[in-house]
Parts: sequence; C-alpha cells; structure tokens
Amino acid sequence: MTRTNVKQCKLNELTKQELRLIAVNLLRRASRDTRIGKYNIPKDTVVIFNLWSIHRDPKLWPEPEKFDPNRFLSEDGSKAVKLPYLVPFSGGKRICPGEGLANVPLFLYLVNILQKYRVRYDPDVKLSFEAKFCVSRRPKYSPPLIFEKIEMS
Repeated sequence: MTRTNVKQCKLNELTKQELRLIAVNLLRRASRDTRIGKYNIPKDTVVIFNLWSIHRDPKLWPEPEKFDPNRFLSEDGSKAVKLPYLVPFSGGKRICPGEGLANVPLFLYLVNILQKYRVRYDPDVKLSFEAKFCVSRRPKYSPPLIFEKIEMS
C-alpha cells in the first residue's frame, strides 16, 4: 500500500485490517460431550476458535497475507462494509462482550499517535507473520516501526 493510499484510508478500516492480521484468542473448555462433523469432543476438552485460519482463508480474503484496509470499504470506497468473517473478538454466542468497549480506546490510541507522529517502516525489512504461542497466538517479531515526531506550529 502506498503512502497516498494510507492517507486516504479511513482509520476504522485500518484498525479492522490490523485486527484481522493479529487476532488473538483465548482457550475454551467444552462444557459437555460434543460432536462436530466427524470429530468427537469430550467434555472438559480445551478448544480454540481458530481465528488465524478464518482470517487467512484465501476463499474469504483475496491475497490474505496482504495488508489492505480497503477490503473493508464498498467497491466505490464510499462507505465501510462489515464482513461477517472478520471475527477478531471470537464468534458465536461466546463472542467477547467487551468488543465495543475495546474498539473505542483502540481508535482513540491510534488517532492520538497519528496526530503526533508520522509512523512508517523500513521498506527494506520484510514484515513477518510468524507467531509464537502461549495462552494465545502472538506475533513472534514486532514490526520495525519508525516514529517521527510531527512538529506542531
């Protein structure tokens, strides 16, 4: 994505794209014996809603590894589109009840940073989508971002 495109991109779409690429999830426990397709899941089995596979599925996301906030805009770019397969806060009846509360400070933090800094990365450094796993999936390497303070006049 070019610098011009980033300037044109709406902040909410930028945030949605970021959540799609780095979505983390917590473990769950099966409350009863369950069958999903041909798989038996015994009671008390630890399970996880696989956000990574949904957010990287090429059937749902053309060029899934590409950072493209415009995915969340209508064809003509005039309005935001809510895609049903963007599920960064899990899905179903166990969706995170704090999703709405989380989106507001995320938006405000991003606005605050972008008002004070020009954020860029070294184009010679290849961004990595490798992960490390603990309780949840996390990025293995932080992107090498460069923050340049914007001089206020």
